Amino acid sequence: MSSQVLRVWAFVSLAAGCNAAPTHVVSYVDGAGRSCSVDLLTTGSASCDIPSSAHCAGGTSAGYDLSPQVDGLLENCSACLDTSRQTTLIDSASCAQVTCVDATDCAYDGYACRASVCVRQP
Repeated sequence: MSSQVLRVWAFVSLAAGCNAAPTHVVSYVDGAGRSCSVDLLTTGSASCDIPSSAHCAGGTSAGYDLSPQVDGLLENCSACLDTSRQTTLIDSASCAQVTCVDATDCAYDGYACRASVCVRQP
């Protein structure tokens, strides 16, 4: 009887694993020395080893935002995140470029490592 229970539990566990949301977690380091990771398939914030310096109003939470910039650089910034409204208020004074040794250190595809920072490829 106990082997039947074990088989049912194993089947339920395997079936539950099939419905798991896909993830694409990447790790990176920025010029301020923060070591971070982010799931590129979600709209959530990055998680870093140093708490965010952002001071946020009620209804928002402090976190980090990995942001491609207009000039082609990739920056990591402290930010206030409102997940219910899907908005992010970036503390631009806290931004630091994502650093690298090679392109695999850059979180996004299409970026190259140039002079130890991640830069979007033309």
